[in-house]
Amino acid sequence: MESDREEAFTTARLNIEEYCPVASCVYSDLLDQVVAILSPNVVKSLPPYFSHVTSPQLAQQWLDKVSAESRLFIISHTEQARIIGFLFLYQESLVEPLIQPNRVSEKPNAKQISSLAHIGYLLNEADWGQGYATEFLLGFIAWSKDQPEIAGLIGGVEKDNVASTNLLERLGFIAQPTEEITSPVTFYQYSFKSDMS
Repeated sequence: MESDREEAFTTARLNIEEYCPVASCVYSDLLDQVVAILSPNVVKSLPPYFSHVTSPQLAQQWLDKVSAESRLFIISHTEQARIIGFLFLYQESLVEPLIQPNRVSEKPNAKQISSLAHIGYLLNEADWGQGYATEFLLGFIAWSKDQPEIAGLIGGVEKDNVASTNLLERLGFIAQPTEEITSPVTFYQYSFKSDMS
């Protein structure tokens, strides 16, 4: 898979790069791979718009929606040149964009814009159990530490998803208390900026 985009980061077996709609033609079979990855078992605990993505047209609609709401990263296998999953990054507390067109000003102060980033990810069912999630999450944590606008990461996990819970805890995420006792989701936080509010 040739690409004129810069990778966000790489790991021993994986390339992780941010999705860019203009350059999506680099992945000639991207839409088909989206359909293959969003299988019923993969999306069963995710929001409804992740389900029933069964055609290239629906895959494009899904990509448009997800990339409009978050930063979408494509996870691909280095040697096999195929997409194995997606990583999502959403920062709800950033009020102003980092780059403001039509306004000349000094560089924003990183301490003023740092915030927690919500993350999510999904992997092709055929790639479960091979250590890929651990690998790309470790890489993503390291990459995030170099992003001045990110003060830490938050990931929500269904309470019955033991594998994801164990993974996040093993990587240093800490379960956050909640007032909603009946909530089916537990949120885990990984903080690495000492100035985080």
